[in-house]
Amino acid sequence: MRGMRKKCSLLIALLPLAIIVILGVLAMVPPRAGITKANFDRIEKGMTRAEVAEILGREPDAVGDEIVGRHPDATRPHRDLMWRDGDGGWRVLVSFKDDLVHGTGWYVGVDDQSLVERFQHLIHWPWWK
Repeated sequence: MRGMRKKCSLLIALLPLAIIVILGVLAMVPPRAGITKANFDRIEKGMTRAEVAEILGREPDAVGDEIVGRHPDATRPHRDLMWRDGDGGWRVLVSFKDDLVHGTGWYVGVDDQSLVERFQHLIHWPWWK
């Protein structure tokens, strides 16, 4: 009986260690490429088009024309590139200026939005974003 109690105590002591090791290994696995919110959050200002394509796993689906922004100081043109997921629901818009990321946008397709999100989009809420 005493040997059984010792084995149980050892198992209980090793269980948290095993969980920590498993979580550590999972944290070291690199994220998969694709159109996901996690990958979108990895895009930073100053990245090149190649770096963005590597994160998202492919070249963009749509390329916008070079346009000059509406801001009075916007004298250099920028180019907007769009990546879509296979269903057309999630969209990533990346604006490049001087071939570097200047701005980004994450968009959810209408079918994937809740009623509250659709209403917020309709009234442009939050207005400060």
